[in-house]
Amino acid sequence: MTGRLRLIVRVANDPALRRIEIAFAGSALAEFATWLALLVYAFERGGVRETGVVATALLISAVIASPFAAFAGDRFRPGRALSAGYAAQALTATVVAVAMWRDAPVVAYGAAVGLTIAVSFGRPVVNSVLPAVTREPGDLVAANVVVNLIADSGLFLGPLTAAGLMAIGGPELVLGVYSIVLVLATLATIGLDGTLTRPPSEPMALRTLRRELFAGLRTLMDEPAVRALVVLLFVGALASGVMDVLVVSFADLRLVGGGSRAGILAAGFGLGAVIGSLSASALMGGARSGAFLVVGAATISVPFALLASTDQLAIAVVLIGLIGAGQSMLLVSGSVAIQRRTPGDTLARVFGAVESATLLAMAVGAAGSALLLDRLVLRDALWVIAAVLALTLGMSVAWLIHVGADAAPPPGDIMRRLAEDRIFTLVDLPTLERLAHGAILTEHCSGDAVITEGEIGDSYHLLMEGDVEVTKAGDVMQRLGPGTAFGEIALLRDVPRTASVTCLTDVTLVSIRREDFLEIVTGHPRRLEVATDLADGWDARTT
Repeated sequence: MTGRLRLIVRVANDPALRRIEIAFAGSALAEFATWLALLVYAFERGGVRETGVVATALLISAVIASPFAAFAGDRFRPGRALSAGYAAQALTATVVAVAMWRDAPVVAYGAAVGLTIAVSFGRPVVNSVLPAVTREPGDLVAANVVVNLIADSGLFLGPLTAAGLMAIGGPELVLGVYSIVLVLATLATIGLDGTLTRPPSEPMALRTLRRELFAGLRTLMDEPAVRALVVLLFVGALASGVMDVLVVSFADLRLVGGGSRAGILAAGFGLGAVIGSLSASALMGGARSGAFLVVGAATISVPFALLASTDQLAIAVVLIGLIGAGQSMLLVSGSVAIQRRTPGDTLARVFGAVESATLLAMAVGAAGSALLLDRLVLRDALWVIAAVLALTLGMSVAWLIHVGADAAPPPGDIMRRLAEDRIFTLVDLPTLERLAHGAILTEHCSGDAVITEGEIGDSYHLLMEGDVEVTKAGDVMQRLGPGTAFGEIALLRDVPRTASVTCLTDVTLVSIRREDFLEIVTGHPRRLEVATDLADGWDARTT
């Protein structure tokens, strides 16, 4: 566990991520504090019905906008995209605060729609950046744990601070204070593109723009494992929608204290989510995600049934915390699995689709729970919610395991060797993992011929252990050791092998098949340039 914590701390302090983390922390605090304030404002005006209608309307608006807003995360530089999103949050939060203060609910709810859309834009961009700044499976898990710890801390501290602010000045004070926090988040991301570079975007025709906008949805259609993961996250997010209405209703019906008690319950959910994120750090050891998904699903559904029989604040906080822990485990393990299976050039749009799906689930959960609470007593409604979640989560986990979406990451030593190779330096982590899954680890004895001059080339070889000798027409050209590679010329130029390679010692190789090598190298101009330079350098040394 100590090693995992050290890895989390190292990734958290990465210069390329630090400013993103700081801005995201401010946004996460604001997201959950302002969301609770909006729900309390709606409940004070029209009870559980208005709360359910407002929550559903806000979430549906974000559902529609998220896949298109996330396009900016793939299309534009991430720093500019994040700055624009946080600035939009700050502006709309200010308008909501003023409208609440002036008792203008139509304006408040209208501006809240813009705020919800702006909030839904940020996380897909942050998630799309993580694979680009990590090089090993453990680092990717650690980066996701850090981001989810930040989000879960916001889920815990945001409602807690909102409860304190509402005790002083009402929901409008929450929106006012956090509009200032969002201005600071905007400032933190200005100039960020100096550390996270991305090539400038070229002008795009309207037809191409339409195709690119829906690229994330096409990826979901083409990848059964990614589709299964999104469905599971959708079902898990139903619990969040239920909680949006439940914390306010439970506090009013079972506890004394109204908005402040609702804030404590929501904070318990956030604290549990933090614990769930830390539990998911075991994925850094290469564990399969299936076990975490099963535990997360069970931890979400069972506490709803137990809530039906308690009216004690402490017990309710613990049970709601367990629900938060289960959902966080689903989110971390599901996000890592999606990042491992999605091409980097569409990752933000895929996470935009994920964001849209989870927001839709939250809307369904909020509307459904509001309807149940309006028609049934609280105890019976909680029993129905628990049964529905247990059934749907169980079916989703079974489907996910069936399609193999819980596969373990490739061996770390192969991943490290690929990441060290000059040709693969610019390969993003999901692509590198797919390459590693197809790689072949072979061992050869001293004197074995790995490559024979004149034969057809079928692989690119990376030396992990041992030494080899390169000869051409019987003449010794050079000796290669661990960390070097050979075999690219025949693959790049579609010619027979130009030299022979013989083992001088016992040798361990990582071999990449011709088709996989060419797909990775020729599909990226910079990687093709590096590989061509290496081949040209060999020609210069042997002529």
